[in-house]
Amino acid sequence: MKRYEQFKYQQDLKTVLMSVNDFFRAVDFTTPIAIWDETQRPQSNVIYYKFTSDSLIRVKFAEYVSNYGMGISQKLDYIQYAHRDGITEFYFLDQIISEMEKRRNQYISHTKISQINFVLEQFTRLKELMPVYQKKIVPPAKKFKDYLIDTGYKTEENSLKNKYIVFDVETNGIRTKFDDLLSISIYDPTTGLCYNRFFPLHLQPIILNTFIHGISDQTLEDSTHITQEELDQIIDYFQLRNKIILSFSGGKGTFDQNFFRNYCKRHQAEGFDVLQFENIKNKLPSPGWGFSGQMTKDNLCRLFQIDGIKSLHSGINDCVLEWK
Repeated sequence: MKRYEQFKYQQDLKTVLMSVNDFFRAVDFTTPIAIWDETQRPQSNVIYYKFTSDSLIRVKFAEYVSNYGMGISQKLDYIQYAHRDGITEFYFLDQIISEMEKRRNQYISHTKISQINFVLEQFTRLKELMPVYQKKIVPPAKKFKDYLIDTGYKTEENSLKNKYIVFDVETNGIRTKFDDLLSISIYDPTTGLCYNRFFPLHLQPIILNTFIHGISDQTLEDSTHITQEELDQIIDYFQLRNKIILSFSGGKGTFDQNFFRNYCKRHQAEGFDVLQFENIKNKLPSPGWGFSGQMTKDNLCRLFQIDGIKSLHSGINDCVLEWK
């Protein structure tokens, strides 16, 4: 086993690259196989499997207790994955199935035979779930203006025009260095235009929280990584050097900006780290003990009777809600 070998700066011990052989040998086939469903919140201590056209993936979450025991959630335990080539994975599956069939013929006990039959059914199911192998192809880059969307909402307050920009990110977790950045949204309340941009997976082989933001493999299908030229265009188009960038950020108020800064650093794109940010949360009074997790964007919108709250978060909608 070794860590995600593509990126030398990547030190995440939770994401582990394995050989195809090691991947299958580590499977516990005495328990039912749980198939990854990206639309559902994962359960703690369940090992999920997902097979894509080029990868074998296994992921597990552990239970996480927060807010002095008042909040229970799931925290990533590990991601294990192997690269497919369209041949090796089927070779090892067939090899294991053959071994299990030989072992079954050696037993007389109905209990043992039943146990082996169960394992064989699991392996056979895995084989049926394996999609056709296809190597990923980098799609062509889109033009800058392809990412611009008119939200239909802009400020009428003259004193606020050309002063603020709202910034929001959707991510694959809360670790700014080790979890993937999935999207950025940059909203200009003066014009109502929003630059909405998705990014392909880079640090992890699987989207972990589609149930939160609705971003799926299909969403990222034609996405590409940012370039220095594109970042320069963003900064110039929205005049970011002369405006205050608002975000609704946790992590001492730097979560959104740090996530994008780390992403830019990995892709050798400079210029975003010298801009002026302001955290909307700093404008809020302290919620008091036991209520720190309740001052969410959605709850504040409900408090101020702001419409537009949705069950799935998106960068565009969150930017507009933050501005309202």
